[in-house]
Amino acid sequence: MTYVSYEDQDSHSLQQELTDEDVSNSNTEVGSTDSSKEENIDLSSKKPKKCLRWLRNIVVGALILFFISFVLYLIIPTPTKTVRNFFYALMNENYSVAYSFIAKDYKKSRGSYEKFASDYDTAVRSGTRTRAIRVIDELKGKEKNQRIVVVEIDVFYQGSLVTSVGAYLCEKIPGEGWKIVGNVTTEYNKNQAQKLVPQQ
Repeated sequence: MTYVSYEDQDSHSLQQELTDEDVSNSNTEVGSTDSSKEENIDLSSKKPKKCLRWLRNIVVGALILFFISFVLYLIIPTPTKTVRNFFYALMNENYSVAYSFIAKDYKKSRGSYEKFASDYDTAVRSGTRTRAIRVIDELKGKEKNQRIVVVEIDVFYQGSLVTSVGAYLCEKIPGEGWKIVGNVTTEYNKNQAQKLVPQQ
């Protein structure tokens, strides 16, 4: 007959309880470690999304600003656009549009629309054609509402391409916008020549 003391049973049950607690504790530690890893993964995955969202907002904002500035450029009249569009209309033989960029007082010196269109049409038929125009400067006029637009004009004349410089005085007329009020090329060339003369 074998005797088992109560002390042995108690120590065995105590060891069993300790073993169970260790297992449960280890499982808890493993679980917490896994959850922390998942949280780190979630945090790291959120960072690229925030960066992409930030970049997308910048790109969208830049496109909106570009669109607004482009629309304003088309809508808001300027002396430079007036002179450029005047020559573009002449290049396309759209004389009525070109004539509309001239102020009323300047039209008197240029003559009627019929004469204006006839003069340019005769030049074109004789072989003189404007090929290109480049705005090279915009200067202040004598009045606050005046600007001088200086352009380079490439003209096909008598079989050769000739480049000349022209200066046109524009004025902002109430209710009409910027209009060409005169050709000041001669005065501009004189001023440029005077600048080249050495001061004594």
